[in-house]
Amino acid sequence: MRKLLLIFVFFTLIQLNAFSQKLYLKGAFSISTAAAPMQYNTSYSYYFPENSSNRTEYQVEKGSYGAGLRSIVGLGTMLTDNIGFELETSYLRGAPQKSYFEMYVEDNSDKSITSSSGRLLAFVPSLLVTAKRSIISPYAKAGVLIGRPRVVQETIRTIKFGQTYTSTFEVNGKTALGLQGAIGVKCNISEKFSLFSEITFATLSFTPVKGKTTAYKVNEEDFMHIISEFEKTTDYVTSFSTDDNLDVTKPRKSFNSPLPFNF
Repeated sequence: MRKLLLIFVFFTLIQLNAFSQKLYLKGAFSISTAAAPMQYNTSYSYYFPENSSNRTEYQVEKGSYGAGLRSIVGLGTMLTDNIGFELETSYLRGAPQKSYFEMYVEDNSDKSITSSSGRLLAFVPSLLVTAKRSIISPYAKAGVLIGRPRVVQETIRTIKFGQTYTSTFEVNGKTALGLQGAIGVKCNISEKFSLFSEITFATLSFTPVKGKTTAYKVNEEDFMHIISEFEKTTDYVTSFSTDDNLDVTKPRKSFNSPLPFNF
């Protein structure tokens, strides 16, 4: 099965630890950007003018489903003055990644815009090493990332002189395992409170397993009840075959190509 190596870089904007002797609780927000953009889709434009030759344009769309806002909560304890253990929980809400499909036939047009964004719920137990100082203390940590990634795709299709179609499609995968590391500094405000800033790096493999249409409307009217199982559900597999006998009562098959979640 093909897998993708996902690299995350998080810059923590706000992080606060409230210490109670050696046990501490932390919270943080971070903004992530695509550290290594990858192809996530291809956009197409087809032109069929009345009195000239046909033309097709292609555009590769690069980015990352991992770019977005990440919220973090964690619990930790210092085992010694320089070594500690943390259990971190985070949720990533990715920024929209857009692609399009356009077809122009004489004076008519058919346009679709798809906005895709990633979601990631992650748990990270990690080991922390710090150089203890009176005010500013640098530290590093490394651990195992346990994540549940998914992608949400929202599409708006507009036909000139016709209807407007809107749909929501969700792509899910299995629980994924990876590695995460971070470097940062801690600024001690008092005996019980500290501020943190850190950069986090992580690797994670994600392969889609199943996709499902969760909403389908025509001119704002719900039409979920009329679409077939073939239109509603997609199974992502390594190989499949097709023939002229299309069974619309079964899910569509598609290749489980890896999706970019790198930050």
